[in-house]
Amino acid sequence: SLHQYLPFYTDFHEKLRTGSSLFYSFRAGFGYDFWATYAYYLACPLNFLIALVPKANVCDFMDYLILFKIGMCGGIFSWYLHRRSCLAVSEEIRTHSSGDGGERNAVVLRTVFLPVVFGTMFAMGNFIIGYYFNLMWLDSIAVLPLIMMGIERISKGKSGWLYGLSLFYGIWCNYYIGFMLCIFACLYFLTQLIARKGIWNKKLPGKCVCFGWYSLLAGGMASVVILPAYLALTASESMQKNSFPSSVKFYVDALELLLSHGIEQHPINISDTQVGLNAYCGTAVLILIILYLLDRRISLREKAGKAVLCGILLLSFSMNILNYIWHGFHTQNGLPNRFAFLYVCLILIMAFDTLQNIGEWKPQIVPVAGGILVILFAAALLLGKGDTGEYGNFLMLTPAALLIWTIILMLVVSFPLSALARYALVGGLLLAEAGAHGIYGYIYNENVTRDIYLKDQASWKGLVGSRQDGTFFRSEIDSQRMRNVTMFAGGNSTIIFNSMMQVSVTDFCSRIGMEARTNKNGYMGMTELMNDVFGVRYVLSSIGKGEALYHFPKIDDDGNLALYYNENALPLGFMVNPELKVWVPEEKRPIEAQNEFVTLATGREGIYVLDRTIEAEDGETYQIRVPEGKQVYLYLPSRAEQVRLSTPEYDRTYKTYTDHVYTVNALGEEDIAEVTLSLKESDESKTIRIYTCPDEALKNVVDDLAKDPFLVQEAFGNRLQGKVTASKEGILLITIPYSSNWSVTVDQEKGELREIGGMLTGIDLEEGEHQIAMVYTPAGIWPGLGLSILSALLMLASILAERKRKSRGEGTDQTAEEETDDPSGLPEVTEWIQETEYGTEDLQISGTAEENRGQ
Repeated sequence: SLHQYLPFYTDFHEKLRTGSSLFYSFRAGFGYDFWATYAYYLACPLNFLIALVPKANVCDFMDYLILFKIGMCGGIFSWYLHRRSCLAVSEEIRTHSSGDGGERNAVVLRTVFLPVVFGTMFAMGNFIIGYYFNLMWLDSIAVLPLIMMGIERISKGKSGWLYGLSLFYGIWCNYYIGFMLCIFACLYFLTQLIARKGIWNKKLPGKCVCFGWYSLLAGGMASVVILPAYLALTASESMQKNSFPSSVKFYVDALELLLSHGIEQHPINISDTQVGLNAYCGTAVLILIILYLLDRRISLREKAGKAVLCGILLLSFSMNILNYIWHGFHTQNGLPNRFAFLYVCLILIMAFDTLQNIGEWKPQIVPVAGGILVILFAAALLLGKGDTGEYGNFLMLTPAALLIWTIILMLVVSFPLSALARYALVGGLLLAEAGAHGIYGYIYNENVTRDIYLKDQASWKGLVGSRQDGTFFRSEIDSQRMRNVTMFAGGNSTIIFNSMMQVSVTDFCSRIGMEARTNKNGYMGMTELMNDVFGVRYVLSSIGKGEALYHFPKIDDDGNLALYYNENALPLGFMVNPELKVWVPEEKRPIEAQNEFVTLATGREGIYVLDRTIEAEDGETYQIRVPEGKQVYLYLPSRAEQVRLSTPEYDRTYKTYTDHVYTVNALGEEDIAEVTLSLKESDESKTIRIYTCPDEALKNVVDDLAKDPFLVQEAFGNRLQGKVTASKEGILLITIPYSSNWSVTVDQEKGELREIGGMLTGIDLEEGEHQIAMVYTPAGIWPGLGLSILSALLMLASILAERKRKSRGEGTDQTAEEETDDPSGLPEVTEWIQETEYGTEDLQISGTAEENRGQ
């Protein structure tokens, strides 16, 4: 949330407040496709309410959204179970079964209290508590029960509108989770068909057509977000450098999967491996699952369908190929088993269904179910399975909890308790465990102190915001406690952490020596030349020792961050020699790549000279002298475990992704820097390359590049406009990522863009003055919008047609089982309550059952 969502929400907030286009943003990553980012991270309709809060309270808005959406996850699931329970009770009443419906209060506990208990178990389980910071997922997770209810209605020959609209909302809010919902919907529809009586009848084709039709409409209605998101992802590293597994691999075995259900498991929010499953949602659930499979009141077809579906999900948690498919045909990264909420929802439904029949359990089956689980957990722990880590003496906590639950359930079943007492006792204990573990999980995952980040935002506003002069420039906050910190603060930045990040940007940054990997880059590695080229006018930092940093003088300080000024920062675009069109930076040669840029862009010789190499050994400290009038850069071609760099300007320790360029500069008369490498066990030494760059040589190059500047008149939303006077034929180099989604006019005539250096944007220009206008249109936005509108109209027409058929009494299954399964859920229950001695006053029910639907 901190590195990605909060900055994106802040950029979104500014766009809503200023009326800027949602198609593009210049705020980060040299410029990025905002609509694709909106589709991936921000598509929930509730997010538009962010415009009502001040910028400094965006993080608070997100907190309240998270709380509300966790409530949605639990509340909608509770409502689904409530309707499910009402249908079960109505069936018992219809068949004159005494069941547990002998007392009104017992029915209330069964149909209201127990659903709330299980809704809490879902919302406070390890999956939600571990991953709630991904608030973009929560809407799509919340509508899962509605999708399931819609599928159940289709399988009974009823309307598909609930399924279609719910799936549409799930896909719209987050197409990534929506993809998982689509796979699950197909599997769940199959299990529901299997569970129905008389599956092979004349109604089957109609049900399949209904399911397929509303599935297509759901995806079609969301096309305006999913089509641009998909097309943008095709240019990202996550897709371009992704391949289907070549062999079958299992991450964990069955016993390790079992351990992930234990009460001692803390919620996983970040994992460095593929291992990790947020499956815990209550210890008693495991016992209830076995009792569900043994429950004679539940049809064999239904049990078999759900058991097989659970088995498929469990296998997918372990098997790499299935896991790859569930994660959108991508290898999971950092957040393992993101589709586990489907499994958690399923097992909670199974546990809930059998708990409703607690009065029908045979006492002897409870110790059998509990005993099997106790033995399995104890055996797994004794065999050293699972990640025992910090727990130590708590390893036997789950077997102990299972034993306690077994005893409790045995006593509840064995003693002649009323249905009311049984539901109240078991439900209360389940609720207590869910709440306690949810609080534990929240505390375990810790938090951040908001003031630290708001101070950086305030510092940028006070130090840089007050110096805005109407021209376009970039700035950077080098601490990067938040990866997208400059975007969050309000400035334009070269840095971004975004799953939609173009692979060309990542590769380019890496090849010029910047920190870069997968879907993010960093300010570390920016030489003074690159700061100039990319127009970084200000750098804010808390690590500077004196009056200069990165060769930039300090001009202000607010006690939190110091402000450093780069007087040679170039504008967003400038003219270069046409020879630059052949520039292709190579891997592992960043300094040479910058020399090539200088030569091709200006015709001058390269400005960097290799001074020496150091074969650095583990723990050894090496000194580097900074000659007067020169800059010094250290380059580490491959990663070390840790790099400690102490220069006259700053001290810093780098612990991850250390293969980039380091700036080493003098400060006054101090001219000695020290570097120490901590190596990995597999490395004997690391080669360090030391380069120097004369200040005068750099100044000459920058002066040449600044001769014909691109004067930006507008860089707002998805528009870039300005003028340039070319002293000779050449290329206007614009330091934004190249994309075919940009359209350009040169002097009111259509022009062409070319890719420079594998990432930057160029326009061939002849000598003279030129007016440039560029507009960005996300790929797929207009076809997606057209398909969304068409699908929405078809959805409306389908709903109206179904209602018309229903009014004529057509289009429903009339089997003995299905005709009583009313979607409203309560007519039979209402009639039964009216006929009891309790009357209607307490429940405020009057009139016919038809008038009281949903009461």
